[in-house]
Amino acid sequence: MDFKGAIRGCKVQNVGLNGHLESYIYTVSVPYQVYESYEVEVEYEYKILNTTLTNNGISAAVGASGLTQEQMEKYNLLLETRGNKPDIFGDNVYANPGVSEEYERYAVPGEYLTDQQFSNMLREAEKYLGVPYVWGGYSPSGFDCSGFVSWVINNCGNGWNIGRCTADGLRSHCSQVSPSEAKPGDLIFFQGTYNTSGASHVGIYVGNNMMIHCGKPVQYTSIASAYWQEHFMAFGRLH
Repeated sequence: MDFKGAIRGCKVQNVGLNGHLESYIYTVSVPYQVYESYEVEVEYEYKILNTTLTNNGISAAVGASGLTQEQMEKYNLLLETRGNKPDIFGDNVYANPGVSEEYERYAVPGEYLTDQQFSNMLREAEKYLGVPYVWGGYSPSGFDCSGFVSWVINNCGNGWNIGRCTADGLRSHCSQVSPSEAKPGDLIFFQGTYNTSGASHVGIYVGNNMMIHCGKPVQYTSIASAYWQEHFMAFGRLH
């Protein structure tokens, strides 16, 4: 801080002893301060709130909404007829069964078919292109994702008999392989496609970033789309 002086003048009039008006001038030195700006660090206490958000999907929300039986029937009808799902879910194959038509015409490169084990799997899998998705389904009249893959494995003529497995259960019959080592005939697993732990979806990898799986319906699908890349979990090779 810097103190400096200032001179201020004041004039005082007074009547002297001789009766004359006398004037006096007094000077007064008044100190003043010059303030300088500066920064000060002050400690303070703060708290961080961590939150976890869980997406349980529309089905969980509908199940918890207390709909009557009649309302549930209307909701199921909406699902069957797609309703406005394309507007909400974009190109998600579960919401848009019509997008499968492009991939039903996909032709697996001939060089991949020299692997007899894969060729057997593909021949069995392609029998069911267009078969509708049925939750828990395990027959040519309707499959879900794991039911379809289990059926192909058990009926393709490669000598496997693993029974009816869930997507996560199929992982126990595989050895994990890296994406760079994946080959046609390996299984491909996804997570978080609905609210469940472990693998939630499975398909059969056919090479060139394509898989055959039971979406809605059984179809070929590119795994390079943003949706499948976001939910990719692992490749697995059957024991």
